Amino acid sequence: MTSSSQRAARAAGLVTGLALAALLVFAMRVPASGQPLGAGVRVEVQPPGELDAAADPVLLSAPSLVAGEERRGAVTLRNITVGDVRVQVRARARGLGSAVRLELRAGGRKLRRGFLLKKADATKLRARAWIPADAEGYEGRQTRVVLALSTKLVEARP
Repeated sequence: MTSSSQRAARAAGLVTGLALAALLVFAMRVPASGQPLGAGVRVEVQPPGELDAAADPVLLSAPSLVAGEERRGAVTLRNITVGDVRVQVRARARGLGSAVRLELRAGGRKLRRGFLLKKADATKLRARAWIPADAEGYEGRQTRVVLALSTKLVEARP
């Protein structure tokens, strides 16, 4: 092979390689979307042994929540103790902080401190999560809220 044919082969190989690389870059790109980037919100329940809950601890999952939208979820809690219990709820959140609002309800009432669950009764713990319409800086961020439930026996009944 002569030196001019070697140069031509190298040039052709270089052009072919560059064309393949450009094609791969174009084919692997993420297409643009007209939708705003949302926040990921996940609310989980950690019940104590005195309460029976669903096997899945996820109360609410919103992988792309945007300002002005809301998501809802619910889980059934059943009292399996020998009497009535006072259920306290503590929320531990990591991530978005004040950008996400969370409302909890049990027995149709908004929870502030807790609720009473009678022996062998069940109630739905409901959650509503939203981002206010005027919120900024939440885009692409994640938050995980863990609702740690605790109980105190109020009255043991046969």
